[in-house]
Amino acid sequence: MSLLEFQNVSFENNNKTILKNISLSVEGGDFISVVGPSGSGKSTILKLCSNLISPTQGNILFNGKNFMDYNPVDLRKSIAYCFQTPHLFGDTVMDNIKYP
Repeated sequence: MSLLEFQNVSFENNNKTILKNISLSVEGGDFISVVGPSGSGKSTILKLCSNLISPTQGNILFNGKNFMDYNPVDLRKSIAYCFQTPHLFGDTVMDNIKYP
């Protein structure tokens, strides 16, 4: 079972399609980089991963359970990501990854 899974996820905002039919799965211990040009949906994917926004279509699963079945605060305690504009602190990259 995947730790995080997108099943045909789409997101629209102001009648504009930002993401369409995205499917992916992340296993425990995976490190993922989301890269692409400005406006390609990177931040949207990360906001969906942390339940800051909800998909307009499709499902997002965490440990096999739909995001909507979790308390958002509890879910966000289990998920961390680095923002597009980094703010680093501590002595090492590992310090920054472990911070949340």
